[in-house]
Amino acid sequence: QQYLESHQQTDTACRVTRQLLEPKFKNGLTSAGVRPGQPVSDIVQMVINKISINDRTRKIIGEPALTVIRWWKVQRDLEEFFLAFGLQAMREREVFWRQYVQQIEDIRAFPRASALGMFINGYWYIEFGKINNACWRYSENQFKRLMASTLIINEENDLKAHPRDWKGHTANYKTWYKSFPIWIGVKPLNDWRNSR
Repeated sequence: QQYLESHQQTDTACRVTRQLLEPKFKNGLTSAGVRPGQPVSDIVQMVINKISINDRTRKIIGEPALTVIRWWKVQRDLEEFFLAFGLQAMREREVFWRQYVQQIEDIRAFPRASALGMFINGYWYIEFGKINNACWRYSENQFKRLMASTLIINEENDLKAHPRDWKGHTANYKTWYKSFPIWIGVKPLNDWRNSR
């Protein structure tokens, strides 16, 4: 970590990142690695602050190390989003989404709207922090149009006032949660009902 911190050249920093994170990928990742003070967490935070991830740096860092970076960011953002509300219903929703942490390819927080977007298999799923909201799904193109037309997401309606592909009502979240693995074609890591 000190070696990574001391190197200013981007290519060198990318190679060091690869050397540090590839073993973490091969040894397996656990949610404990997201906590502050853990080696994976400290390394990834330094990488995010030091390196701009683009096509060139991706090639040097390599897919295994990039997987670790993406996994850490998803875990961290999920934890921060759901901890902000602290309700039992939020705990159930957090457990549900954590089952798909390996399938979440990208994640975006919208703090002013109390919302979190997760990109899975070509679709953006938008979860809202307040209870009795729906989970909205946008195709990738729909989401791009939404982001292009709304420069700043200030409130929930900024993420709702656009054509969407699908909407799952949280009032019946246990119903659509059960169908979700079928829709995306992936089995969850664990049964969320037994993880509460």
